[in-house]
Amino acid sequence: MKIKKYNEYLKILEKSNFIISLSTLDDIISNIFNDKKVSSVNTLYEEYDNGYKFILTINNLYYDKTNIIHTKFIFYVDKEKRKLTEKYFHYLYDINCNYKKIKFDYDSGLETEINNILDNRLFGDDIKDISDVSIGLVSNVNEWLVDNNVENLSIYSIQYNPVVDHMPCESMFFQFDINIDDIRFIKMNLKKNDDNDYKLSFSEGDIFKNLTIDDIKSIPQTIGKVVKNNLK
Repeated sequence: MKIKKYNEYLKILEKSNFIISLSTLDDIISNIFNDKKVSSVNTLYEEYDNGYKFILTINNLYYDKTNIIHTKFIFYVDKEKRKLTEKYFHYLYDINCNYKKIKFDYDSGLETEINNILDNRLFGDDIKDISDVSIGLVSNVNEWLVDNNVENLSIYSIQYNPVVDHMPCESMFFQFDINIDDIRFIKMNLKKNDDNDYKLSFSEGDIFKNLTIDDIKSIPQTIGKVVKNNLK
């Protein structure tokens, strides 16, 4: 049978040699990370050896029982930006540059591997804890305020606001915008220290306050204390 279209021939050639084109990768990404699942998907090419890293950054992934606030996938691309050059990818397993390498077969295997990571939340404790804490954070902080006799003051909203999608992982921090009574607005940055504790930085205009916590799960109480002691 004569193949009339070059694209059809290219697909057969790719499949026979386990080559995945960037157009196929784009289809896989679009299929996995649709608008119903994720708030933002951003891409970047970064020079690497004789080609490029194709870096895919994901923010606020929520569907079914899966919630992941932030991760990255790194694929390896030829210098013409036409195809993948490796049968593996790396993904951000946990914060502070903790990546894992995943091997795959052809395109169906690639999609299966990515879905397995997401569906089963195959991430480290820090990313999972930050993701879990971010859900219900407003109600948990307000509950703490009520329990600690803070009256006439409540949290209107707390939103994760990634400042730079492609920040180097060693500089990575998580920024949240805290809206108090829809009148006052403060920023909270979370960064993991080398000592395996966590730095929380609060700012409102020229006012700054830094705290250190041992457990990400204590963030609601920490926000409540900052509001009670400094922002009333």
